[in-house]
Amino acid sequence: MTRCGRRLPATSCEPPKDSASTRGLNDLPKTYFESFDPSIVALTGTPKALTAVAKSSPIFHRKEPTEGGGYTMGHTAPVVVTDAEGELVSVIDYHENAAPALSKLRRAIRKS
Repeated sequence: MTRCGRRLPATSCEPPKDSASTRGLNDLPKTYFESFDPSIVALTGTPKALTAVAKSSPIFHRKEPTEGGGYTMGHTAPVVVTDAEGELVSVIDYHENAAPALSKLRRAIRKS
């Protein structure tokens, strides 16, 4: 748990490459996200489940073909700010400056 007693979810947008059945990398999202902070919980699921999550949130992901028959994943990488009940308060873009981001976090704390 973090000092504030909360866990932070981070969602993989590419379950076929994260699953044990396809490449033996079932711990990849967990290892990757926890390398930033151990309070981050790695989440993944079926493509259908992830599409449902994305549709209900400010998150975008899309498989984009590359030369040679491969693909890459285009996706947003926001910090989704919620209140204590899990209701959306705001979104912080990774390009966003610190002052507006901090303001959004303070608003979420006041709301909680």
